[in-house]
Amino acid sequence: MGSQGTREARQRAANIADRWTRRAVLDMVRDSGGEITDRPVFRGAITTMPDAEPMAALRVVRHVKYAAQSAACHYIRQARENGRTWHEMGALADHAAAGHEPVAARR
Repeated sequence: MGSQGTREARQRAANIADRWTRRAVLDMVRDSGGEITDRPVFRGAITTMPDAEPMAALRVVRHVKYAAQSAACHYIRQARENGRTWHEMGALADHAAAGHEPVAARR
């Protein structure tokens, strides 16, 4: 039960991160005057959802990526200052990555 609960928690965290990232990309594209289009919620569906035009999204995605990397560096520095070891942080990173398969693989 413990590993299943942990796996579910990791997947839930990955899903939340994906939703917030998508929201940030949409907001950034919209704020920069980029095009927002509608796309099917899944291949062949009639129901649609707003989505950034791919090239507009690619222009802003790098900013989200660099912001996430900057936040990671900040928290790594704080963890080290609080006495955490590189081994502890590496194990945590491996554990977190195990629940986050690429979004494309889930669709």
